[in-house]
Amino acid sequence: MLNWADATIELPLDRYGMSPREEQLVVVAQSIVYARCVRPSDSIPTMALREARRYLSMAPDANHWLFGYWNAPYLAKNGSSASAVHSPRAIDADQATAARCGGEPEHRELEPIGPSYQPDDEQLQGVMLWSGEAFDATLADRRFVAMTRQMGKCLRKSGLAVDRVSGLGGAELGSDWSADRRKKALMAEASCRDSHGITQRTANIAAEIQSKYVVANLPALTRIRAVATQRVAKARAILREVGLA
Repeated sequence: MLNWADATIELPLDRYGMSPREEQLVVVAQSIVYARCVRPSDSIPTMALREARRYLSMAPDANHWLFGYWNAPYLAKNGSSASAVHSPRAIDADQATAARCGGEPEHRELEPIGPSYQPDDEQLQGVMLWSGEAFDATLADRRFVAMTRQMGKCLRKSGLAVDRVSGLGGAELGSDWSADRRKKALMAEASCRDSHGITQRTANIAAEIQSKYVVANLPALTRIRAVATQRVAKARAILREVGLA
């Protein structure tokens, strides 16, 4: 499903991981747990709380351009780096302390779960692994390949060549191009996708492929979502303790 308001794409496997907001909550909770471990005391370091508030005040990180640039109005307003959200900066610690605190069970049990994260626990990696396999299958699908040819025709009308490396059918950008020239090329790419409904059609193919993974792995995915729900609940409790919720 496409959400044009925030330029995001939701696919079937996403429902079994954490939402962007849930990922944000557990990342912040992790930073608080880490700060407590590095500086054990009755109060959380001011810097850790400041970083947590900054991160929570931002729109959740999201992979807007999963299948290439689209949604020209959103792109024009927010730019191509719309998803560049920087996680809370960890407080300073020596190498040994950082390794110890990063490996604490309470810290590891707040790891995000989703298509972009690889949990240490192999039993929780399904969303990431199967999303990756489905992505590759989407790009190999003959219907998508036909769409890349359609993109090529559209881009050439704007004097642009197709990027053959990514496999997404987007515009090839020169390494020496100015920021303005790059922006115009990306806007042309987004306009091509929007005018031909390519992102929606691609999402439909991806959803069709992912649905097969859901059917084949539903028990495992259900367990993963249950763990994700537990982690989010724990994160919310930690944030309430320190006045961040």
